[in-house]
Amino acid sequence: MLIISFGLILLSLSCGKADGENTENTNVSVSPSPQKEVSAEKVERRETPKFVDVPNLANKSPAEFDKIFGKPVQITEIKDNPALMPGEFRLYNVSGHQKGLSVRFFKGQAKRFNLLLGEPLKSSRNALSGVFKINVGEISPDKTSEPLSEKWKGKFNGINFVTVYAKREKVTGDFTMVHAEVGK
Repeated sequence: MLIISFGLILLSLSCGKADGENTENTNVSVSPSPQKEVSAEKVERRETPKFVDVPNLANKSPAEFDKIFGKPVQITEIKDNPALMPGEFRLYNVSGHQKGLSVRFFKGQAKRFNLLLGEPLKSSRNALSGVFKINVGEISPDKTSEPLSEKWKGKFNGINFVTVYAKREKVTGDFTMVHAEVGK
């Protein structure tokens, strides 16, 4: 009986330690300066969408993004490129995409979106429409694109895009990243 009691005590202590370790692993890691640090307590832990409706989010404010995706994980002020100032990059959590959504804001409006996909997709059109909600229709991609990317530009979903593309890691691989930039 003493051995069983001792075993139960050890089991309960190890469960408590495992719970503590899980809590520590949920904290968000934030890079040091020159970025603004966002404390782990302020980053909301909630379910975010698995897609980014870029046409509806284009030109929106950081506050509007915060309502949808929660507080950003990281904020980096743009200080060294006058053409992009005043501006900042913000990194948001997106469910299913562990690297997060990078958004560049210019004069308080979302202008550029980058997302590394959680799972590679075989079709650039599916990556853009399924994840970024951008339908490039039947238009052929730009023939001058580099071999790893399929790029388009023009008006899609009512928004003028300077560039929209999906990118592979290797020429014969699936698409692992999507990018979109709206005109100023």
